[in-house]
Amino acid sequence: MSGKSILCFLIALGTVGSALLSPCAFGQKGSVSTNVDRGISPAKGEWNRNFQVVTFPSGKLKLSGILWKPQGTGPFPAIIYNHGSEKTVANKAFAAIGNFYLSHGYAVLVPIRRGHSYQANLQPVCSSEGTLFDDRVNQETGFNFDPSKRNKIWIHEQEVDNEDVEAAAAWLRGQPFVNSKAMIMSGISFGGIQTCLASEKGLGMRAFIPFAPGAMSWKWVPEVHARLKQALEDAKAPVFLIQAENDYDTGPSEYLGPVLDRKGPPNRHKLYPAFHPEQGPAAGHGGFATHGMEIWSADVSAFLQEAVGPVLPKLN
Repeated sequence: MSGKSILCFLIALGTVGSALLSPCAFGQKGSVSTNVDRGISPAKGEWNRNFQVVTFPSGKLKLSGILWKPQGTGPFPAIIYNHGSEKTVANKAFAAIGNFYLSHGYAVLVPIRRGHSYQANLQPVCSSEGTLFDDRVNQETGFNFDPSKRNKIWIHEQEVDNEDVEAAAAWLRGQPFVNSKAMIMSGISFGGIQTCLASEKGLGMRAFIPFAPGAMSWKWVPEVHARLKQALEDAKAPVFLIQAENDYDTGPSEYLGPVLDRKGPPNRHKLYPAFHPEQGPAAGHGGFATHGMEIWSADVSAFLQEAVGPVLPKLN
């Protein structure tokens, strides 16, 4: 194994932290925290807190984001990584993916959608204004338990959340340290849905990599099937859809995979063998997306080189 591969492996395990970033300011439409905390120990299952907290507007709301940025002025390739449905987004999960891409020269932004918050070592870091997705769905549904009506509201509120993803893309695209011609997007679960919806808009992204889009909701919200199918059919850039066999539901691969097959290369999908099957579907869902890079990184790298080209660093 090469020295670079060993570093990536250690980063995936959470045993190596990257250098702390220097705080800086990024313009009037967003800001960056000047408090970079050195107090979180990898020995406690966390990374050194080598990220920066940024803020950006989404309509009238002020949203937060978690940014990992390489040292230097750039411009760097960049990835937006969309989190799932969890109300509190845990650094323990997303620092692994952030530091993985950071180690390959990417700036990484995890936008915290409306109503969500971010924590590290069980301590709050930041939050975004607005009402959480589930709360909005419940408020609009009221006491009406008609599944069809509720599911239409559910889809609508996913579109509302996608406004936050669109705002994050606009903010990141405007930063001087970002190469705006080398931006990609990924995400897991609800974040995979958001990545698919964003692919329909383009948002300046060169490629999209959704992990398990809607897998936990696939059985309960059948309306999401057609909506994601439409989004992928109309995607403005190539898409690589990824799942593991021990996910909660492999319906996204089975239903949406053929859509990408019909579009042809470089679009693709892959259902990987079970990831830590002894740990159940949670490992095959979010665990595979954020900690399975030793398995999927070579395929993602090949996809990006085919879809975008050498402007993006290889991941292996």
